[in-house]
Amino acid sequence: HLSPHDLGTLATQSGGNPLFLAELVASAAAAGGVEELPDSVEALIMARIDRLEPPDRALLRRLSVFGQACDHDLVAAALGDEAPPLDSPTWGRLAEFVVVDGPTLRFEHGLVRDGAYASTPFRLRESLHARIGEALESRAESTEAVAALLSLHYFHANRYDEAWRYSRSAALQAKAVHANVEAVEFYERALTSAQLCDCVAAPELESAYEDAGDLYSRLGKYSKADSAYR
Repeated sequence: HLSPHDLGTLATQSGGNPLFLAELVASAAAAGGVEELPDSVEALIMARIDRLEPPDRALLRRLSVFGQACDHDLVAAALGDEAPPLDSPTWGRLAEFVVVDGPTLRFEHGLVRDGAYASTPFRLRESLHARIGEALESRAESTEAVAALLSLHYFHANRYDEAWRYSRSAALQAKAVHANVEAVEFYERALTSAQLCDCVAAPELESAYEDAGDLYSRLGKYSKADSAYR
């Protein structure tokens, strides 16, 4: 329902970004014109999120804490009554943001998830990360299998004792399969957690720094390796 002139304006404004163009067209169609549209895709997405009804907007923000995709059962375990069942009309209202693929809930685009996450109050994010970590622990047959996720959620929940333990476990698993980049990321999180909780025995800490130094050396990051060894 947009004129050729408006479509040309949107094509120019998108700068050749397909996602941005799709978002601009959707916003222009909803607004009935191209006047006063946001000039960045992030602002555009945030404007779309802000137009949701408060309960739907609150749910979308909570979902963003789970990551780009998650299992509905985990959402239900962590959110309790705040999580609508899969047959709820809520998911139809959120369809432009979240795709329901069987039991999996997946954000339409990473920028949508990032925008929703950024607009979630810090204290709420911290609380939700803790609840998700606890739900993962209670549902997992082996916490080793979900150590990477537990590392992430407990770190952002500021629960550094658990973050150290699971980050170290995830780092060792990644190192064992020669996923050196991922292993370094987990070691960095583990060592940051250890510094923040002051809860790690010296021999364990020394071993983690030595492992991190070895991995930095393999990746050619020699100054970081020197710092870890020191």
